[in-house]
Amino acid sequence: MPRLKDVQPEDIHQRILDAALICFTQNGIKGSTTKAIAAEAKVSEMTLFRHFDTKQTLVDALFEPVIFAHRQMQQGTDLEQSLLDRLRFVRENRPVLRVLFNEGTSVDTNLIEVLIQDVKQQLATTLMTVPIEVAVRVISGIMLSTLVIPQDENVDHDVVKRVLLWLTQGKE
Repeated sequence: MPRLKDVQPEDIHQRILDAALICFTQNGIKGSTTKAIAAEAKVSEMTLFRHFDTKQTLVDALFEPVIFAHRQMQQGTDLEQSLLDRLRFVRENRPVLRVLFNEGTSVDTNLIEVLIQDVKQQLATTLMTVPIEVAVRVISGIMLSTLVIPQDENVDHDVVKRVLLWLTQGKE
């Protein structure tokens, strides 16, 4: 095992983020202390605070890259492919997103709003038989259900096709 002084700062930074995710998943954000996160990362609390000024800075550092990645996804005109991409995104970022949505009150609500706003913008260009707010709730529900009940891509394709038929043609 390398000595701590031989470990690169970015490795320590990532270890702290990984440890925070473990602690937040097990105990929630409020239930996770910086002391527990430091212990999980096998660093001192002082080292944790050298990398993150506050616990909130650590929380933000954990969520912001995921939100940024979501914002960078192609909007495109193909709603079906966009929804499939978003479901894949949810699967790939499941641990962080579960904490984000489970701890919504402890997290900057703007981060969650960003996700919802992206879906609204995509739907704005789609001819639908239902109001946009209904469509957003249905699609958000599908994305959230992927956090709780992970499915494979074959199930995603079936769900997205059926939802799009309902949204655009009023058919199941």
